[in-house]
Amino acid sequence: MTGVRYWRLRRRMSKKDLAAKSGISNTFIGVAEKTISPTTSLWCYIQLARVLAVPVSDICREYSVDQLRGCDRVPSKRTTCQAPTNCLDRYRKEANLSFDQLGKLLGVSRQFAHAICRKEIVSDQYVVRLAESLGMSTEEIRTQFTEENEATNEI
Repeated sequence: MTGVRYWRLRRRMSKKDLAAKSGISNTFIGVAEKTISPTTSLWCYIQLARVLAVPVSDICREYSVDQLRGCDRVPSKRTTCQAPTNCLDRYRKEANLSFDQLGKLLGVSRQFAHAICRKEIVSDQYVVRLAESLGMSTEEIRTQFTEENEATNEI
């Protein structure tokens, strides 16, 4: 698989989300996931690399499915559309917690913890609960587990 598909799946993004954030058509992304073409504008690959927070060289190389399995799990079609969207989900992934474990930490059910992690903006009460359990301030939680921080940690 090409680096475009590999990194999109690693970031748990749908093609539609990647297209919207990069300004590149969903059709082109589908083609770029099958083959890297030397005739394609470098700008397209730069945009994809920027959104996926990886060097362009990583976008243009081939990866095996086994490398993708090195993640905490291979994303299924159902989960690729659900990119992490808030600080609680990013904390859960960084701490390698299940939704059940996060739910216990927040005092909610597994299903509710899953729902909280999929919201674009998380309610302050849950950030406060997490901050208290970790001995941190809510500002520290929001700062440490933001998308910008995640991208700079991986580059």
